[in-house]
Amino acid sequence: AAIFIFEPLVQGEDPSLDLCDLYSQAMLAAERYVDSEPLIWRMFEQNPARIEQVVNLIGKMIDSQLDEESVVLARKLDAFQRRVYRPFKTFLFLHLRCDAKKWVLLDWGSSIIIVDRA
Repeated sequence: AAIFIFEPLVQGEDPSLDLCDLYSQAMLAAERYVDSEPLIWRMFEQNPARIEQVVNLIGKMIDSQLDEESVVLARKLDAFQRRVYRPFKTFLFLHLRCDAKKWVLLDWGSSIIIVDRA
C-alpha cells in the first residue's frame, strides 16, 4: 500500500531523497527489485556512500534468480567505480546475504563472476 502512496510523489518534480528512500524500501519489501533499480541507482549517483544499497539490491536480484539483471547492475556499478575511482584496482568479494545461495566476485580490474555457493 505504501508504494501507491509514495509513487505519485516520487514521480513528481524533484522529490526529496528521504521520500525516494522510503519509496525504494517499500518497493524492495514488495520484491519489486527490477522496478526499484533506477531509483536506487539515481540515489547512489547523488550520494556514492549509498553503495551498500546497490550491493544489497544486486544480492536480492541474485537470490530471486534475476541473474541477468543482477549482472547488468553489477557491470553498471563496475563502470561507475572505474570512472570515479580509476587509480584503484581492487578485488571485492561480497557475500551478499547470509542465506544467499550464490557468491559474487566483483573484480574491478576485469570481470564479474557469479558462483554457486557450495
